[in-house]
Amino acid sequence: MMQKPFSFNRRRFYVAFSTAAAAALLSLLVFLPQKAADMQSPESSVVQVQALSAPAEAAETEGFGLYIDGVFIAACDERAEIDASLGTLLSMRTAEVTDDCIEAAFVNEVSVVSDSYADEAYVESEELDALLGIESADSFSHTILTYDGSEAEVDISIRATVVEREETVIPYETVEVYNDQRVEGYERVLEEGEEGLSVTDYEAVYVDGELQTRSVLSVRTVEEPVDRQVEYGTIVKTSTFSWPYEGRISSYFGSRTLSGDYNYHNGLDIVAYSGSCYGDPIRAAGDGVVTVARYYDAGGYGKYVVIRHADGTETYYAHMSTVLVNVGDRVQEGDVIGKIGSTGLSTGPHLHFGVMVNGRLVDPLPYLS
Repeated sequence: MMQKPFSFNRRRFYVAFSTAAAAALLSLLVFLPQKAADMQSPESSVVQVQALSAPAEAAETEGFGLYIDGVFIAACDERAEIDASLGTLLSMRTAEVTDDCIEAAFVNEVSVVSDSYADEAYVESEELDALLGIESADSFSHTILTYDGSEAEVDISIRATVVEREETVIPYETVEVYNDQRVEGYERVLEEGEEGLSVTDYEAVYVDGELQTRSVLSVRTVEEPVDRQVEYGTIVKTSTFSWPYEGRISSYFGSRTLSGDYNYHNGLDIVAYSGSCYGDPIRAAGDGVVTVARYYDAGGYGKYVVIRHADGTETYYAHMSTVLVNVGDRVQEGDVIGKIGSTGLSTGPHLHFGVMVNGRLVDPLPYLS
């Protein structure tokens, strides 16, 4: 049982003072002179003595009483004292469950009633804190006492409402990009995918730490996912060509930057493995008929030759220094059709080799054996 700290209580003082005064008055009556006693009738003396010796009724004063689940805990002069103690108790009990609470309340039926209460039921604010188990600013007990020190059959229960946040990864999608300038089997990643991120806020209600309900407040996307793009070739390859010149590739088919300018290269540039290739022989990549034989430099491809093959595929040989065939000539794979040069739009001696399928220039590399 809790030992209450000493505090001055005017109601207890008044009761003790009144009892002592009554006892003194009774003694005075007993020792009154006989003459005064003779002046009164025996009946009136008995009545007076009985009245003085009758037990005094307990004094009551208007105030505010605290009840938890119908159990009377104590009374205070001011309601604010009870509200302050209840607020402290609620905060401490809530902090035991969560640090991120947007709303908290007692599950118990807690009421403050304005009424008359016996003087001994009144406590000061510090005493009320102790009765409610508040031991210090950061320590409390789960035991609740009443004003007379007896343990109240009350279990404090707290309902706490919190906002919980969850992050969810948004997977990226893979987009297929089809290129009719590339042969089947060609595959290239154009852009790597990136995952996105969404945030979901929930309102969760807990009672003594146990989840009761959970509902969605909002869902928002923090980062949008970026699609992964993969390029695939669609051309069905029907021809295989030999290399028109044995060398190395100095520039591939596709996007490139040349002399600081961006352009799209529609063929392969082939040069010697070492040294200059100027004047080296250029050979037909396959059997076919010469359809173009330009002997003069008109810019662009400069001097060049085009050969049409049996399946309709055409091969291009550009920037020649010398053209050695004529339109309509039938050539065999490996025949010399010209010599490497640097005519047209060229930065130096090399062979520009191109392949056209269904009227479109495509990547020649998959067609070369």
